[in-house]
Amino acid sequence: MSDEERDKNLIVVLIAEIHMDYVRPLVEKIANTFKEFISSGLVELVVPSPFYYPDFENLPSNFGDSNKRVMWRTKQNLDVLYTMAYARSRGTYYLMLEDDITVKERFIEQILEFAKDKTISNPDWYVLEFCNIGGIGKLFKTSDLIYFMTYIQLFYKQMPIDWLLESYIADSSCSLDRTTGNNAPDPLFFPHDNPAVERVFTDIQIFRNHTPMKAYEGETFFWGMKPAKGSVVEFWFREPTNVVRYTFRSGNVMHERDRFYNAVVEALPIRKRKFVVVDTFDEFGFASGNLSLGPLVAIRIRVTRSSNYWVILSEIEIVPRVRQTSKEGKAVANA
Repeated sequence: MSDEERDKNLIVVLIAEIHMDYVRPLVEKIANTFKEFISSGLVELVVPSPFYYPDFENLPSNFGDSNKRVMWRTKQNLDVLYTMAYARSRGTYYLMLEDDITVKERFIEQILEFAKDKTISNPDWYVLEFCNIGGIGKLFKTSDLIYFMTYIQLFYKQMPIDWLLESYIADSSCSLDRTTGNNAPDPLFFPHDNPAVERVFTDIQIFRNHTPMKAYEGETFFWGMKPAKGSVVEFWFREPTNVVRYTFRSGNVMHERDRFYNAVVEALPIRKRKFVVVDTFDEFGFASGNLSLGPLVAIRIRVTRSSNYWVILSEIEIVPRVRQTSKEGKAVANA
């Protein structure tokens, strides 16, 4: 850091330990090693009270994580929350960092320049990402930090900090208002008026309220956790439907990696007993094409290889055979 940067920045170091017998010598060591920076006000050490943390022995287990990992990720969420609460009133921006990183020269200057440019082009931004690993390198405006802090308070037991942040971004990006024009943000999902279905089924674990039925009806996107080989997302029509075109788009602008990497589209014609493969998802997680199989009972996505990523289905479009209007004003199927 240059002298000018030191005058304009504050580094908050959280000693995230519960046992005071370990904390005291560690604080003394840091204070002696970085005495100059602590005396100048550049570095401040913060130690939460042991009573700040809850009982880690009775936490809900999910995502297949071991009890040890559930305890670790829950404590990390509370550590992040404490640091944010302490630093929120101390500056204009808050940058999440960890103690095992190596930074480049002028990194603060470049981050601030980028934030300034982004504020001019999009003053309503709420987080900027400078590293794609976990919770490292995420920049917030301190004026907006309370919203993410509240989100952590609500869900700190449910998922790791990086997933919490992704979920917060997804929820914050979903708007009840449809915007148009060149300045409209890239949509997180693409709604369509699809044929009526009797039911929608998936054996992929659903994240929160991002169900495939809501995705099919154009309310949001489907979001599932690490689909395994053989997993399906099925759409069973209320009545046999002559589908002429389909589109399935996975991933979205906020979660580009959450897509179908190895999956096929299958259809169940009314006169068949088994689903038939009609398409394969490409390397971009996209499948679209025409059909001429006659009336279908159902159409589905089937995973052919287990994935290490979650999956988002951001567009579902099922186009039935076009209906024309007769001279008498009655709807007539274009058979």
